[in-house]
Amino acid sequence: MNDDSDLLSSGQAEAIFQRSGASEADRKLLLANVECALLAARDVHRRHLRRRPWQAGISPLLRSRLVRVTKLSNELNLAVQLLVGHPEELSEWFWSHALNSDNDRDDDFLVSDLQSRLEALEHFSKKLAAPRQKNTANRPRGSVDNPALRWLVLALYERMSVFDVKLTLWHDRASDCWKGTLLHILEVLHEVVPEIVPRRLPFRTIQRLVSQAKRCDKKPPSPPRLEVMPRTD
Repeated sequence: MNDDSDLLSSGQAEAIFQRSGASEADRKLLLANVECALLAARDVHRRHLRRRPWQAGISPLLRSRLVRVTKLSNELNLAVQLLVGHPEELSEWFWSHALNSDNDRDDDFLVSDLQSRLEALEHFSKKLAAPRQKNTANRPRGSVDNPALRWLVLALYERMSVFDVKLTLWHDRASDCWKGTLLHILEVLHEVVPEIVPRRLPFRTIQRLVSQAKRCDKKPPSPPRLEVMPRTD
């Protein structure tokens, strides 16, 4: 690992520094700022996954099992509804097998409680098993599904501009390829945070983010706020 970073290896740190074009005197501070941007992007990614837990870590095998749980819970709920017409048999079954309890409780409440739990199980297993929704038309890939990438690009641009490093990204029509310093740096960062920086980058989205960062960079600083001092006379 790099002595100045807990996230970047020596080779990765050197590649980022060389692509940035910063001076040797700024090497340590520049890499520290890159690491801060990475840590912040990771935090954004974790918070994003907590808001949508059913879209993370659902393997095809687990999804198929959840589909079966949804089907079985629905069938069991229908079977319980059929048993409601036989209160004596249902009550005996509940006390002797399901609940194993001797206290007095209302049979109808127990049935409704079981049905509500089965409905909740069916609902959440169905929700977990649902495939991820695809982006709607005209929505740039990466803008919504990957907010951490957006955060990372803007943070890198802002932090590197302090060292007079301008991250660039453009499309070369002659070779039909994307080029620029930001592209090379993101390719390195893909090795560090592949969950944030995909192998196939959403170039158009990133290009819009760079344009947005440039506009913010050109804005004049806000004038200092003047406070009205109370009169003493």
